[in-house]
Amino acid sequence: MLATNDQSAHHYVELKKEKAIEYGVNVIVEKLNQNAKTKDCINIISKWNNDEQIDGILVQIPLFKHIDKFRVLNSVKVSKDVDGLSAHMQGMVNQLIKY
Repeated sequence: MLATNDQSAHHYVELKKEKAIEYGVNVIVEKLNQNAKTKDCINIISKWNNDEQIDGILVQIPLFKHIDKFRVLNSVKVSKDVDGLSAHMQGMVNQLIKY
């Protein structure tokens, strides 16, 4: 998901998309305009969370400033959190670092 006007983020997503395609991964980039709300992002992620054809979800940050980044990131199902940016995944990483 891409919900920003940050050109670096757009470029980064294109690079990730190219590399994924090179490895045979199907990619869907959902680009939202600046009128998108937190709820819109969460609704899209919810749809993807429940779609068995989708194995991973990546939310490109930064998001538009008016979008609640933490609510959006935490709406991604843990088993589909490609970047590991949800609070749950960050907690797991922190636990692993302690050991």
